[in-house]
Amino acid sequence: MKSILTLTLLCGLLCEGAALTCYQCLPATSTSCATTESCATGSCASMTVTSYAYGNKQQDVDFRTCFPSEQCITGASLNFGVVKSTVSTRCCKTDRCNSQKTPELNTNTTANGKECFTCEGDDCTKKLSCAGNEDRCTKVTTEVEGQKITMKGCASRNVCVGDFSAQLGSLAVGLNCCEGNLCNSAKSVGESLLLLLGSLLSVLLFH
Repeated sequence: MKSILTLTLLCGLLCEGAALTCYQCLPATSTSCATTESCATGSCASMTVTSYAYGNKQQDVDFRTCFPSEQCITGASLNFGVVKSTVSTRCCKTDRCNSQKTPELNTNTTANGKECFTCEGDDCTKKLSCAGNEDRCTKVTTEVEGQKITMKGCASRNVCVGDFSAQLGSLAVGLNCCEGNLCNSAKSVGESLLLLLGSLLSVLLFH
């Protein structure tokens, strides 16, 4: 009898842990989200993706969902000079714990001494001073509406490793990072900054 009771209690604990309930808004257009979803594994997440163009804030996207714990990204930055996007994430493991919007990343514009090549039009010989935690140079390529797009610039380490990088790869987006100054090549390419930024945001929001 004691064994049966023990097994019942253990099962109850395991079932409770598996049935995590999270708010879901993709993306959230208000300060609160009433819809919930059941998560078999992982955590609840609130993520804010902020995009900038020419130093001016363009878009602040808030969404909440179930999220694998290993994919939580906090303080990530992709900086291509003309356009930049940041990711701020808060993950938690209790029911409906993602009810609040995560504040956008406090962008650090102080140069950190690292330089990477960036592109202006077809000219990718321009140098970009990285800022804050942007400690990698990057080159990103993808195909949007049949057009091959390439951008170069600075990135934080957590963009370049782990599941975020894998998600980019799953959408045929080539993300290459390197650590040395100006290591991302000065070869010129044709590109569309806004098309690629949209592609990157779609990875963050819907995959």
